[in-house]
Amino acid sequence: MAHQFTYNAETKIIELKVQGNFGAANKDIIVGLIKKIKDLDCFLVLIDLREARLIFSLPELFTLPLYIKTELEKEGMSFEKVKRAIVAEPDEPNLRFAENVALTRGHHMRVFINVNEAQLWLLQIKP
Repeated sequence: MAHQFTYNAETKIIELKVQGNFGAANKDIIVGLIKKIKDLDCFLVLIDLREARLIFSLPELFTLPLYIKTELEKEGMSFEKVKRAIVAEPDEPNLRFAENVALTRGHHMRVFINVNEAQLWLLQIKP
């Protein structure tokens, strides 16, 4: 499992690309992402999972928003400030479940199959 963080200075978006198996055993990637958010003071995140194979169980996906919220709060940040766009292949049905759980818990997260659409959503300003 490989991953790479980049910061797009033009769009002011943190980008995370994950390749290979990605599951609960890889929570260090989430912690690393949260540290990037804090270090860069950037709350727009694009997570590219098109080359990843998700191996989270449904219970793990169900508890993931709480884990993310807790880790952000440990770093002194509010989960409500972070806006996450996840780009994945259309045949990743568990991501729709994860999206619904996150939205129900107040997270700003959406799942896309197109990177450009994900970027446009991240850059939208709330009225």
